Amino acid sequence: GFREAKLFQIADTTFALEIFCRRNGQLLKYRNLLPSPEIDALRREVSARILSLRPPALLDRSGRSRFLLRTFLLSYGFYSWALPFALDLNGQAAQVTALLTGSAGFIAPFTFTNQHPVSQTAAGLSAHLGTTGIFHGAFLSGLLFGEDVPERGTLALALAGSAGGLVGGFKMAQRSTMTAGSAELIGSAGNYGMLMGLGAAHLIDLYEGENLRSVAALALTGSGLGYWGGSILSRQHPYTRGDAETQDTIGILSAYLASSLLFLATDS
Repeated sequence: GFREAKLFQIADTTFALEIFCRRNGQLLKYRNLLPSPEIDALRREVSARILSLRPPALLDRSGRSRFLLRTFLLSYGFYSWALPFALDLNGQAAQVTALLTGSAGFIAPFTFTNQHPVSQTAAGLSAHLGTTGIFHGAFLSGLLFGEDVPERGTLALALAGSAGGLVGGFKMAQRSTMTAGSAELIGSAGNYGMLMGLGAAHLIDLYEGENLRSVAALALTGSGLGYWGGSILSRQHPYTRGDAETQDTIGILSAYLASSLLFLATDS
């Protein structure tokens, strides 16, 4: 019968699973080498089975503090004032709504994560989409309304984009087998795509005149292409968070190098 199981990390993306069992009076050991995605899937399966037997036991909560920090910042830094403004509230009604929104934005995730796992992948992807969802909602407002964009409508779409990204990113990551590094890579690719879309709008002089719809369309298209490219790249290799940070550093340094060379060329 089964005796014990041990898991060792022997490389950045490779793990060794050793299972000990006794059969016919002999102690046997089985050893398998598994990549990170299979280990993540195994952890989720084991956590689900343990949860069905003993609810609080051995849940993956490695990303809980990160997730709660981001929901706290979003709740008090954005939701608490954006919701009263979007609802056109004033005075005491606005203050009460702001306090309730800020508090609920932290208490609800805190209570939810008491009984549910929060992996680093879920924390990273939900944090990214919850933040960039603000910009996606604002750009969507510009795409829909053009130069006549309403402030309250823009805030309402920004709120919806942020809340949808926060919840959707969490659920998507919990059901996927991507690593935390792959999630960060996809998020960074989406950011770069959005910036490239805004840069393309500048190159073709869309900021001059009434071209808000075109600028918003380029930003959203660039972001979508960035997410698509990042997801393709993440499937080539199970990225660690260190890999994703390296990619970010390379992207930032490349942007600085290109802008410096452009400055030197135009200055001369």
